[in-house]
Amino acid sequence: MHHLDTRAPATHLTLMVSRPSRCLYEKSNADATDTTFNLAGYYTFVAFADNFYKVQTGAFTSKVNVERSAEELRRKGFDVMVVIPSA
Repeated sequence: MHHLDTRAPATHLTLMVSRPSRCLYEKSNADATDTTFNLAGYYTFVAFADNFYKVQTGAFTSKVNVERSAEELRRKGFDVMVVIPSA
């Protein structure tokens, strides 16, 4: 199982994930995405913000590490968004 530190401060890079074409405006879709990632060996959690559900699989201090993880997930067919906090 991949364990990523999700307790990192908000200034860190965040990796948000979903399955292609899965709308995360409904909690049931977010929960299904969360389950999919857990079964694939990733620790995730679901949060609600900005009028939709977000499934986070990690927080990183290094852009290299977040991009490496993002690419790994893309190769496995997941949609990935790297969130970079504003300064």
